Amino acid sequence: MKPSRLHVVAAVLQDGEYYFVQQRQPGKHMAGLWEFPGGKVEAGEEPWYALVRELKEELGIDAQAGCPLIQLSHSYPDRDIQLDVWQVTAWHGELLAQEHQLTSWNSLAELIDMPLLPADIPVLKALAATHE
Repeated sequence: MKPSRLHVVAAVLQDGEYYFVQQRQPGKHMAGLWEFPGGKVEAGEEPWYALVRELKEELGIDAQAGCPLIQLSHSYPDRDIQLDVWQVTAWHGELLAQEHQLTSWNSLAELIDMPLLPADIPVLKALAATHE
């Protein structure tokens, strides 16, 4: 039986035409796949504030401004997630992987060819739509 639906947030961090992604570490769900940074929303927490907290914990940055990009649901074999993705438009600090995961800046075309988490694939379509 699957656990209850997890509420997850993710950030799109952009520098020019490049987007920041990180690789899931060994031992984590879907290890080895690439993802936009983020994490679980805690009980009673608003999605934006969950994202601010996660970015501080994972990357050492302070998110200052952002706007919602896409909301979606995704079912994995072992869990269901509700994903809120934000375009983070301003942050302070230097991006530094606090959990020592691999990170990369990639163009949208490069991201399409990367092994991304299945839930993150619709994010690429939303990003492509913002460039039309």
